[in-house]
Amino acid sequence: MLNNVTEQTVTSSVENVMGWDIDPNACQATELSLALLHLVLLNKLPDNLPILVTESLQHFLDHPEVHDTLDVVLANPPFVRYELLSNDLKERMGLVLGQYGQGRSDLYLAFLMLGLKLLKPGGIACFVVPQSFLTGKSSGEMRKLIIESAWVLCLADLTNIRVFPGVSAYVSLVIFQKKFDGSPAPKATLVRAQDLAGKALMDAVIGRTIDNNYYSVFPVEQRFFHDNPAWIVLRPGEERLKERLSSFPHVGEFLEINQGFITGLDRVFIRPKSEVSKSERSIYRQYLPDRQMKKYASPKAVEDLVFYPFNEDGDKITEEQLIKAYPDTWRYLTSHRAQLEKRSGKRAHWWEPTRSRSPRNMMRPKIMTPHLTLEPRFSIDMSGQYAVSRSPFLYPKDHQFEEQYLLFFAAVLNSPVAYWFMKINSTNFDKGYSMLEGPSIKSTPVPDPRTVPPTQMSKILNLVRARCNEFNDQKLMELDRQIDSAIGELYGLSVEEQVMLGYQHASD
Repeated sequence: MLNNVTEQTVTSSVENVMGWDIDPNACQATELSLALLHLVLLNKLPDNLPILVTESLQHFLDHPEVHDTLDVVLANPPFVRYELLSNDLKERMGLVLGQYGQGRSDLYLAFLMLGLKLLKPGGIACFVVPQSFLTGKSSGEMRKLIIESAWVLCLADLTNIRVFPGVSAYVSLVIFQKKFDGSPAPKATLVRAQDLAGKALMDAVIGRTIDNNYYSVFPVEQRFFHDNPAWIVLRPGEERLKERLSSFPHVGEFLEINQGFITGLDRVFIRPKSEVSKSERSIYRQYLPDRQMKKYASPKAVEDLVFYPFNEDGDKITEEQLIKAYPDTWRYLTSHRAQLEKRSGKRAHWWEPTRSRSPRNMMRPKIMTPHLTLEPRFSIDMSGQYAVSRSPFLYPKDHQFEEQYLLFFAAVLNSPVAYWFMKINSTNFDKGYSMLEGPSIKSTPVPDPRTVPPTQMSKILNLVRARCNEFNDQKLMELDRQIDSAIGELYGLSVEEQVMLGYQHASD
């Protein structure tokens, strides 16, 4: 006997392991690890190692006798987008997911379903999942199924850490136990790690509650998962702030949110201004790339133009008009016809951008932001002169207060509190970048401009106007501090909340 572990328990444990993987090398590595463990403990190799080289979904479908039989399921499933799957794999995924497959589901969702169906009541599963599982629309039905049929024991948000070097996906861990009759719902452990993931997970295993600058570990009731359609793991102070902000109206109540143009071939449709004759620039617009978007102020000029086939009345030009009135552009596009015809997506003509966006929406006074951001960079295009590619842009629903709303909401969206909310609801990327998209911006809670006292509103608008026309770095920092302070006051932030959000003046 070795530390109360008998030869029988070791042999039984090893021989009752069931492993499936389509990669022969992964299977061989698993067999080697188990064999060495058996050898170290018992001084002999195991007689049987049931590790199979097989496609897991097909094996699951072919062997219903293993359903509802396993005590433990461990998986690091493949993260593969629907459009990259073979037709055969799409069909198998559909059979596994059944009614819980929503549209273009990612492959990992089928493995989660496989895990649920393999477990017997009381069995426990541990899965590595991508960040999108916690908040994505396509994974929403799977989150619902898990909380209906299982208890979540642990959810560890590791999306601020590159767990797998060289891999772009940011991941979380979810551990759940299949429900069984007569057992009360256990508490769940939430982990949010900015660093030291291993230490955070160890503290979670031993049940230690902790909150420091590197990670937080704390218990919650199962209702956390029922009450939150998106499983966003926040530190206790952040959770309290999020709950308090839920009483505020959302950006979508005041601003329309759209996405910039999609050409389908930027290197053809976006051209240096110097290459486009002045006589034909009426069917081009000034192109503002993400990297040139700054906080508040738009640049005075840009270097590139984007082909934008609309006339001055906002109507699309015809091919006949293009050939007759813009011969240089027609010759240029014709020289790239072979490339343009290979593009995917629907459009009326081969020479058109895939999606230009109506000038009535895009070429108007608006607020713009880069698609990928490290910090808030919402800028104001008060003259409506810039076209943006893919990036979100916003404009007021109420035209009566257009200028006032553009200035006010630029201040709000650039504030630490609004950007924090957008960031926790957005997808993380390498080096701390977040992808800002319509839904995360639209749902951001904001102060209602209609209830802001006139003196406060006037102060904020004047500060933003000054910020848009200032170039001195020291003065810019002071204006940012004053604007953030004024917006923080409208949110009713406490000193503790300001410290948590990193306000510049929080220690003043």
